[in-house]
Amino acid sequence: MSKVDELSGNPLVKKHLAKLLEKTPHCLLFEGPKGAGKGAFAETFARELLKTTKKDPPDLRILYPEGKGNHHPIHSIKQFIEETQLPPFEASRKVFIIHEADRMLPTSSNALLKTLEEPVSEVTIILLSSHVEALIPTVVSRCFRISFEKQEDFEEGELSEQMFHIGFRLLRKDLPTSKELPEITDPEKALSYLFCFYRDLHLIQAKGDPSLLFYKGKEEILSSIKTPAPSLDSIKEKIEKHLRATSLHIPLGHALVDFI
Repeated sequence: MSKVDELSGNPLVKKHLAKLLEKTPHCLLFEGPKGAGKGAFAETFARELLKTTKKDPPDLRILYPEGKGNHHPIHSIKQFIEETQLPPFEASRKVFIIHEADRMLPTSSNALLKTLEEPVSEVTIILLSSHVEALIPTVVSRCFRISFEKQEDFEEGELSEQMFHIGFRLLRKDLPTSKELPEITDPEKALSYLFCFYRDLHLIQAKGDPSLLFYKGKEEILSSIKTPAPSLDSIKEKIEKHLRATSLHIPLGHALVDFI
């Protein structure tokens, strides 16, 4: 049984993806609400395509929104397009995953469109979106679409992924807006994932053993962070403070401002 089979709780999704491992379109669009496990599934599917078990395979590139506006800037998309023209390093293809593809600006979307119109045979692009209606129709029309539904099996993995990216943004003093925050029913669990982000950052900046990372497969992203990690004692104090605040029904978004 492949990792794709193990992850999928939706028989229709599993059927599609099993076939797509044999004959993969140039561009896939994984669409569905937050909590549906699109991100975890995309990375597993990518590793299946690349036939690799490496934590950071050189032929896998993952893009996330950046900056205070939480958008995909044109320079990132242009760099991604340039990389699609390069041959794979180890595998027979290269795979690019774009998280929250609906956060691309019009200039970024149009640049991506040109790449989709003139596909490179050794490249697979996976777009992830919870708001497909925000993507330009010409991009959507060039994708093979697969819908994901929110499932309990995926919720924990999706929350940990979301808190990783929130931690990444907080380091850049980029406070997510209330609309950008995930729906959190368990603040204690969410904040524990945030602590794991800071703990992993300390481990990497101290040149510790990457096998001890909580966020497996995030070594490259963590290594790219040049901002010194705040002390874990201070993070613990803030988390304890905000757990008390959330018990009084103060929104988590209000608590996160203290981490900047």
